[in-house]
Amino acid sequence: MSNNCYLQEFIEFCPTVAKFFLREFKKTADKLNLSLPCANVLIWLLSYQKEFAQNEIVELFKVHPCIVSRLIDGMEKKKLIKRFVNKNDRRENLIVLTDIGKKNAKELELANRGIYERILSPLNREEIEYLLKIIRKMEVMR
Repeated sequence: MSNNCYLQEFIEFCPTVAKFFLREFKKTADKLNLSLPCANVLIWLLSYQKEFAQNEIVELFKVHPCIVSRLIDGMEKKKLIKRFVNKNDRRENLIVLTDIGKKNAKELELANRGIYERILSPLNREEIEYLLKIIRKMEVMR
């Protein structure tokens, strides 16, 4: 088999894995009555364990500020986050997870780990390490 055939198979396989992950992740988000963008923001906030400026979320997710504002409004109504004015810059809103938000984010994170395990379950540790080595080598394409 030529390198082109391997590359084509790899390129066709990647979206399959992404779709599987997204479908499984969405099941958990739906169970928690969360949209996918909301679920992603929760996990992101949990991973950093600090308050964030609303504009940092805009920059990270590369969406219009109005969209983030509506997303934050909805998350605030569900008591997932608290929004408050930055004492050092009154033009800026800061976002922090509430206990409810942390609980939901931890459940999403746990679901993520389970999905990763299911995706990687056919591989042994050595194969996983080799796969990661190859993927990191291909990072140059970003």
